[in-house]
Amino acid sequence: MTSTQGGERFRDEAGQAAREERKIQTQAERAERTFVEKEGGGEKKESGAMQAGARPYPVPPFPEQHQKKPGIEAAITPAPMYDAPFYKGSGKLQDKVALITGADSGIGRAVAVLFAREGADVAIAYLNEDKASVPHMKPGSAIVMTGSVTGLMGNKDLLDYSMTKGGIHAFTRSLATHLVDKGIRVNAVAPGPVWTPLNPGDKQAEKVAHFGEKTPMKRPAQPEEIAPAFVFLASPQCSSYITGEILPIIGGYGGG
Repeated sequence: MTSTQGGERFRDEAGQAAREERKIQTQAERAERTFVEKEGGGEKKESGAMQAGARPYPVPPFPEQHQKKPGIEAAITPAPMYDAPFYKGSGKLQDKVALITGADSGIGRAVAVLFAREGADVAIAYLNEDKASVPHMKPGSAIVMTGSVTGLMGNKDLLDYSMTKGGIHAFTRSLATHLVDKGIRVNAVAPGPVWTPLNPGDKQAEKVAHFGEKTPMKRPAQPEEIAPAFVFLASPQCSSYITGEILPIIGGYGGG
C-alpha cells in the first residue's frame, strides 16, 4: 500500500468514525429533550424520569411497535444504546478470554463491548447453546448469568419467563457451590426493564410505548447501563469474594 492509499484509507475510516459519533450524539440530544406536550395546550412539563448516567437516556412514551419473536435490534425505535462511549477501560479483564452467548443484541452486545474495552479476548455465540466450558476454565475464572427481576418478584403476564429466570437464579447458586472447590465463581445479574429487541417481540405495540415507565426511575434501562455489572462480577479485582449472588439492577424497588 502506498502512502497516498494509506492516507485515503485513514480519511475514510476517520470519516466513518465521525459519522458514527454524530449518530450517537444525535441520539443523546434527542433523549435529553425530556419534555412532553401537556394535553390541551402548548405548555410543557418535565417527564420526571431519573437521569443519573454519563449521558441522558430515552424515556417513555416510545413509538408503538411490534415485531415477530425474537425481535431485531436494528428495527427498534429509538435504537438501544449499547456502546457506552464514556466508559473507560482499566484492564480489569486483561489477558482473560470471555465467551458470551447471545451477544448479537441487547445486554449481551453491551457486555461484549465493555469486556473488550477491559482487555478481554471476546468470543461471541449466537443461537448455539452447546457450550461445555468448565473443563477449560482455570481457577480464578468466573461465570456470570443473566437473570431477571421477574425471577425475583414474578410477573402475572410472564409466567414461563419468570419460571425460567427463577430457575437460572437457583442454578447460579447451586453451580456456585458446585464449582467453588475449582476456584470458579458463579453469579448472576437480574435486570429490570431494559430496552432490547425482547420488548417489541414479546409485547403489543401499545405496551411497548410505555415500557419501563412504572419503575421509580420512570424509564427502562439501556443495555450500556447494565453491562458494567457484568464487568464487576467477572473481574477478580472487583469481586473475588462474591459467588452465588444475584445482583438486581431494576431501577429502584417499587415498580417494574
